[in-house]
Amino acid sequence: LKKDENTDVLINRLYKLTPLQTNFNFNMVGLINNVPQLLNLKTILCCFIEHRREVITRRTMFELDKAERRMHIVDGLIKALEHIDEIIALIKASPSPEIAKEGLCSSFGFSEVQAQAILDMRLQRLTGLERDKLTAEHAELQATIEKLRAILADTKLVDDMIVDDLEEVNQKFGDERMTEVIKAESSTLNLDEEDLIKDEPMVITVTRDDYIKRQELEIYQTQNRGGKGITGGKMKEEDAVRDIFVTNTKDILLFFSNIGKLRGMKVYQLEEASRTARGKSVVNYLDFGKDEKISTLIPVKNFTDPYFLLMVTRKGRVKKTPLAAFVNLRKKGVTAINLPGDDQLISVNLTTGDNEVIIVTKNGQSIRFAEKNVRAMGRLAAGVRAIRLKGGDEVVNADIVRNPASTLLVATEKGYGKRTPIDEYRIQSRGGSGIKTIKISEKTGKVISIIEVDADDELLLITRQGMIVRCKTRDISQIGRTTQGVRLIRLKPEDTLVAVEKIRTEFE
Repeated sequence: LKKDENTDVLINRLYKLTPLQTNFNFNMVGLINNVPQLLNLKTILCCFIEHRREVITRRTMFELDKAERRMHIVDGLIKALEHIDEIIALIKASPSPEIAKEGLCSSFGFSEVQAQAILDMRLQRLTGLERDKLTAEHAELQATIEKLRAILADTKLVDDMIVDDLEEVNQKFGDERMTEVIKAESSTLNLDEEDLIKDEPMVITVTRDDYIKRQELEIYQTQNRGGKGITGGKMKEEDAVRDIFVTNTKDILLFFSNIGKLRGMKVYQLEEASRTARGKSVVNYLDFGKDEKISTLIPVKNFTDPYFLLMVTRKGRVKKTPLAAFVNLRKKGVTAINLPGDDQLISVNLTTGDNEVIIVTKNGQSIRFAEKNVRAMGRLAAGVRAIRLKGGDEVVNADIVRNPASTLLVATEKGYGKRTPIDEYRIQSRGGSGIKTIKISEKTGKVISIIEVDADDELLLITRQGMIVRCKTRDISQIGRTTQGVRLIRLKPEDTLVAVEKIRTEFE
């Protein structure tokens, strides 16, 4: 093992990922009244007991019928012995067995079965010993018939017979247990892998081709605004970094795709990579479709907190859904929002339901409205209009106003940006055209992101070629809403800024 390897985690992984320990799962499907049904343990035991009751009842009825038939014959034989001389004389005088049988039935009142048994009786049955045997058999049959009738009249006696039968099977076929149940010497096997993971801040990096990796936040040292940054990852020539995210190891990462599907996994399940590594394709972790891409990622602690997911699409629609509606995530994903074919999901935020939202377009338009103006909807809803777009404009990002006294950071693709007091963005009605948030020019390029920030926050800026700058928010000038801003990061001529992320260790 490596020097710092956690052996407990390794043991847990061996149990989970290798045949070192095997769990066998199966569906208990049975025919109930000739209809296949999936049965739980209680149901299948009840069905077994009912089956055994039916078997024992039928068996008892068969044995009762057999005993009553024999009792009828024994009664006839005992009666015949009492009139043996007359019967012998009748049989000797009869010209054939059939006439003898008819004589026995008409003269003595025997049934045909009894008459046939008398005719078949051997002479040795006339001895005293055989007479005693018939009397003993009659008493035994009487007792047996009473017992069998009692069983048929009392279900408790039937259940007692089920127990007796099972004990007989156990005595006949049971053997000694070959395994031993003991108290574990170590608690390792009772620990979830998550219990052995250190909860610490992680940087999640995603490329345009959906390669993803996690790294410790500490590898990115704070720099001054306008620096060149450090390499955050090596991409394929045709690939580029497009997003960066800061979260904690034990958080749940929610993967929203461009077509409105949602999947999830724990942050620690992502492979930890070096600063210069490209990472792994998301299809190694989750079941993404052929034309499906990651739209946005957000972390949550759990699904029980009373939060909402506020989703914004490229065509300017918005939707709010309770977080609890997504607790049952499936490998193939669940629908987070229904989208028409020409729209895409571009932003998702975790909210309290009482915040305000700011939406920005690539041409620098923005709108601020109260989150309460968007009613809570189910998973399959399509949302409502958030902003009216003009001239081929489209939404590029949205953020939540959690502190109206803070500032809004606006960043452009050519590395320019600024901070503007949020008070300069007046609250409007949902669905309007919005107001200008930054002066767009060839020098600045189009808007790529907005983030609500405070002076004490720290930011990560990442470029298409993977360069990353970590800087303090206070180093970025606070200027007016309609200005073009200052340089946030010095870019190479062929590079562009693709993402700006505020470093958070928990949901605010």
